[in-house]
Amino acid sequence: MNQYECFSNVTQTYLRDFERILNNMIRQIEHVRMTNSISRNFISQMIPHHQAAIAMTKNILRYTTDIKLQCLAESIIQQQTQGIAALRRIAGPCGMHTNCREDLIHCQEEMNRILSRMYDEMQNVKCVNDINENFLREMIPHHLGAVAMSENALRFSLCSQLIPILENIITAQKSAVEQMQRMLEEGGDCTSQQSCRCGCSDDRGQHSRSRGQNCNRGQNCGQNRECASSQGQNRDQNRECASSRGQDCDQSCECSADCQS
Repeated sequence: MNQYECFSNVTQTYLRDFERILNNMIRQIEHVRMTNSISRNFISQMIPHHQAAIAMTKNILRYTTDIKLQCLAESIIQQQTQGIAALRRIAGPCGMHTNCREDLIHCQEEMNRILSRMYDEMQNVKCVNDINENFLREMIPHHLGAVAMSENALRFSLCSQLIPILENIITAQKSAVEQMQRMLEEGGDCTSQQSCRCGCSDDRGQHSRSRGQNCNRGQNCGQNRECASSQGQNRDQNRECASSRGQDCDQSCECSADCQS
């Protein structure tokens, strides 16, 4: 049975792609070969974490017409791309900074707890027929995971070149989480008004507990698809509007009145 069948076709496609991205991130992180360097291990695990953020963001940009979310998405892609480049530049020299066995064990035990919690929260996110809301709810635990991973690594002896990168991750991603939480509180497009809820599945195909009302397929599904269709009609107009502001979104993500219409 398709656990997303009460959602619009766009939402179903978006959620399936998110599952694929998440499972790929988990697979890559869990297959990292551990070394005697906490710095090197962190870099090896954070790179696929950043790559997943980019993939998740490109996924939402295929569909969203929300200008503020487009600004946030472009910012995430820029930050994560720069982060990956910075981590790769220092991977070699940082691998020479080794740690004692006790620190290696303690650091990785906590890292495993952080990763397990992040995986669980991302796999069991509340799914709704609103891709914008889904993206925010998926990205928040992802960003919080990066913050916790960085704070954990900073408890140990690290390569000096890695420390400012970790501090930047903590500052930037805490700020982004606050912004995403505000966006959830403010609400968004017409799809956010739909009451349909379905449980997400993890990579074992298990259903999470539904946190909302069950879908009335005879009523809500038609409304959801109609709403998604109207959203699709406006997509090109909104994208053109966003493009007219220039290649980079300004920090305030403000749009003129004629742009918003």
